[in-house]
Amino acid sequence: MIKNPNKLTPKSIVLNSEFPERNVQNLQGMYDDLKAKKIKRPAKPTLKDGHTLEDIDDYRQKFIDFQIQLDKYNLDKTIIDSEMDSVYEFAIEYLLNNCGLNDVPSKIRNNIWNKVECNGGNFINMYHTMQEYLSIFED
Repeated sequence: MIKNPNKLTPKSIVLNSEFPERNVQNLQGMYDDLKAKKIKRPAKPTLKDGHTLEDIDDYRQKFIDFQIQLDKYNLDKTIIDSEMDSVYEFAIEYLLNNCGLNDVPSKIRNNIWNKVECNGGNFINMYHTMQEYLSIFED
């Protein structure tokens, strides 16, 4: 279950129950793509020493433009951060619910998940670490 129901769930990924590793790779790709979106914070204009009235007027206009760009930057950053959080939460829930962790005794489940989280890095590493620990329980 996603912790925040108001956040979007990644809709552009097709999950296939037969290929959990491919699903994890796709989720990692989505997360990496979002992380790679570089948005640059606009530079705040400055007013040089010994300024003239023209410099002040120019600065005023640049500052107004800066405020507009800063608002757009903040909005874009909030959207990207929210999407990243959504993909992250979705991926963690997917790992917990669809990769075999529920098939082990509940006493051991938390210990395995703690090891997986500590080894972390990315979803793919988490998946492989989980599979290593879960292989102990295979027949």
